[in-house]
Amino acid sequence: MNRPDLFLKSNRWATKLITGIRAVHDGFWLGMLDHAALQGLTARQYDGDDSYADDVHNLSGLHHWEIGALDRYFSGCRTLLVGAAGAGREVIGLAGRGFRADGFDCSPKFFERGRSLCQARGVAANFLFAAPGEVPEEAGVYDGLIMGWGGYIHIAGRERRIRFLREFRKHVKAGGPLLISFLSRSGGSGRVKIPFAVARLVRALRLSREPLEMGDTLAGNWFQHEFTEAEIRHELEQAGFRVEYYSGRFGGHAVGIAEE
Repeated sequence: MNRPDLFLKSNRWATKLITGIRAVHDGFWLGMLDHAALQGLTARQYDGDDSYADDVHNLSGLHHWEIGALDRYFSGCRTLLVGAAGAGREVIGLAGRGFRADGFDCSPKFFERGRSLCQARGVAANFLFAAPGEVPEEAGVYDGLIMGWGGYIHIAGRERRIRFLREFRKHVKAGGPLLISFLSRSGGSGRVKIPFAVARLVRALRLSREPLEMGDTLAGNWFQHEFTEAEIRHELEQAGFRVEYYSGRFGGHAVGIAEE
């Protein structure tokens, strides 16, 4: 075997070893961190990343898959409420397409930036502050709902996510659409199985009753849950939404219709 072949073979094994070590490391800390700590870790990661608060991101407009969903399912809507609105990308993009959109977020940094950015752009929008995984009660009732890009993946625990969606449901008219985005997975791959197995063992040793689910990870230095199609359908249906559309492309997104 020549040296280039030896390098390629050793590199493959080194990559597998590093990936395995990383999976065990993430699983250990996923097991050690409770819900409040996971929230704090996620908030810290966003607070340290200015790219989500800058003009380049927030004035970049809507993604093409968001526009496609709006054109198909939101044509009868005039007012929209955006959850996990960040610093206003969706709110500003929606205003540019003729919608009246308000937003809420749990980050004080994004909350203030979103308000100031909308004011500077002449966008009439209310920004509300909410605790992580919560919906502000003072929000009104809208024609449609949008969950900000990727925001749903950071809520730990199926029951917490369903509770959030039920609260969100209270702020849309019956028959109104919800666009929600997430990270999709096809099943229990080794990439998520190893952290899950390690985390479950650590939590058992800690006598922790915190819920843990296949698909929970600490990828990106924050908590995120990656969804199968069955999981996202179940959570939407449990919260009172009829799933009208599902796609695993572009990360993953779905449209639910608020039941009567």
